Amino acid sequence: MHGVQVADGRWSVRRDASRSMSVAEGVGADAERSGMAGYARSMYVAWMIVSFLLSLACLVSAAAKLRRVPQVIATLQSVGVKDSQVPILAGLQIAAAFGLVMGVLLVPFLAPVTAGALAVYFLVGTVLHWRAGHRFPAPTIVLFLVSVASLWLGLAG
Repeated sequence: MHGVQVADGRWSVRRDASRSMSVAEGVGADAERSGMAGYARSMYVAWMIVSFLLSLACLVSAAAKLRRVPQVIATLQSVGVKDSQVPILAGLQIAAAFGLVMGVLLVPFLAPVTAGALAVYFLVGTVLHWRAGHRFPAPTIVLFLVSVASLWLGLAG
């Protein structure tokens, strides 16, 4: 710690030799004083929530595909997806849900990578819907935006 001494009428700052502070500790202390630690914690919590919600949405979508819900299958067929491709799309969504959860809990780099892949997946889905004449494919647009949010939060945190 630092102390202020008055010697010979001059002010001087002395360093207490009993404790040395690393650069990382100094940066962490500055971040805590400036409120950045709370901001980083909030970003991490937001990233966790968005990633878990996205993984849940992927699991629900995959379940609807695997259970062959008539409305889902009709929509997929209207954009040009063949029946043999439906289980593949469901498998991709299940793998993505697993990647998001594992990324948040165990392997931090995996969640942003998975979120980026999902953003591409849902962007392609949105384009396919538009090409098929669907005016506003809300589910794919929303899931694309949530994927981008998860990616951004994962990279920013």
